[in-house]
Amino acid sequence: MTSLRTIVSALLALLLSGAPPAHAEAPSDCSDAGLVTGEWRIAEGEGGFTGNLDAGDLFGGAVAVIGDVDGDGVDDVAVGSGRDDDTGTDAGAVFILFMQADHTVRSHQKISGSSGGFVPPTGWSTWQLFGHAVARLGDLNGDGTPDIAVGAPYGGLPSVYTLFLNPDGTVKAQARVPGPAGFFGSDIAPLGDLDGDGVVDIVVGGNGQAAAHAFWVVFLQADGTARAVQEVSAGAGGMQGLAASNGGFGGYLTTLGDRDGDGRRELVTAERPGDPPRFPLLWILSLQTDGTVKDHWSIASDDPAIGVTDSESGFGHGLEPCDLNGDGNEDLLVGAKFDGDGGEARGAIWAVFLDSECAPLGSRKISQLAGGFSGSLLDGDWFGTGLAVLDVDATTERVSVLASAPRAQTWAYPPNEPGVVWGLEMTICRGCRGDVDRDTDTDVFDFGVLATYFGQTVAPFENGDLDGDGVVTVFDFAELASDFGCLR
Repeated sequence: MTSLRTIVSALLALLLSGAPPAHAEAPSDCSDAGLVTGEWRIAEGEGGFTGNLDAGDLFGGAVAVIGDVDGDGVDDVAVGSGRDDDTGTDAGAVFILFMQADHTVRSHQKISGSSGGFVPPTGWSTWQLFGHAVARLGDLNGDGTPDIAVGAPYGGLPSVYTLFLNPDGTVKAQARVPGPAGFFGSDIAPLGDLDGDGVVDIVVGGNGQAAAHAFWVVFLQADGTARAVQEVSAGAGGMQGLAASNGGFGGYLTTLGDRDGDGRRELVTAERPGDPPRFPLLWILSLQTDGTVKDHWSIASDDPAIGVTDSESGFGHGLEPCDLNGDGNEDLLVGAKFDGDGGEARGAIWAVFLDSECAPLGSRKISQLAGGFSGSLLDGDWFGTGLAVLDVDATTERVSVLASAPRAQTWAYPPNEPGVVWGLEMTICRGCRGDVDRDTDTDVFDFGVLATYFGQTVAPFENGDLDGDGVVTVFDFAELASDFGCLR
């Protein structure tokens, strides 16, 4: 008897022999996953943004898609500008960008120590770097408007501020989570409701500076204050295999889809081991409901499947999940802000493809010289510092990603630009999910219908009974995709 594989393969060839539907503009395989096909800029006077910026403001030092603040049906964006000088040198600011469907900015609202309704606490001074981190919280207070968390890790008041927003982007109310150690607030990632109390929780980075090398799980209350804080470091929170001298751990953070089946997203952070520097690691951590570490995995950036060749490229300074190759497992976009492609510290992004156990399957580098990116970068731009998925279009197999180049302010790179947020159109693949004809629906073959269409002439296939068990055979492409490969 002709094998089921042969029959199905022939039927696949028949199904796919016609012209693809008009909307199928993407390639027929996943070899182009992560490739940049277009870009645009959001900067002073560009992309619809009309805000006033100064050189060295680090506009784009952090970026987050925060939900639809103004209720127009389009998600809006928060951009940190940690060295803004509204209320003193490097006090910092955040811009709420009200986006349009074409990814341009319709209007904006600045939030700083002197604008947007934010009230600085006692002791607020210079070097706060308010806006060094921004994160989406969802609608924390239930008023129908998304709220945000903002990090201010320096200046003697390391803190995370919970900002309850009005629909116009101004601050309706606020709360402060004071840091237990210096540099608290260098990055923030939402964890979902980790402890099951009905309120979203967050993880806060410590920038990997001095003695920090830590992150903190902050269990929020509905008023934006902290109910409890759990430190995770080399000596706390159940973290094993981490040397106290290792740098960068906890400085940059994101989450990945549940890999171990406990119903909770996994946490990702980066580490630059030892001195002299060795190649950075990515740590994937499974957390308990109390914020301690249950299990962990690590990925070396010089793994052959990734291929980082510069141990000091800053790999891990910027993290964002997105399923790029369509296998159902979230992959990682990883910033490497010191990467030297095309010039000193211009920066790069790595698309790292992961399997269901977080092992790297391959990668694509996006830089001045690679990955289809055609924009112009300057020395010291730190491209890839902030990363956020703006939207995904499954029909055209494209993802829109915001990738900032906040422009380093150091002795080596005079700050002749205030910073830029790049928008990147990248190719994704819908992948092995049984969508053979690319209409975004899983396909099912009912061989009874097929037999009627082609004629019932060959036993035992009368009435669509392929295996002769007396039951009409139905073929679910999603279930058998893994057996037959990537059905596209």
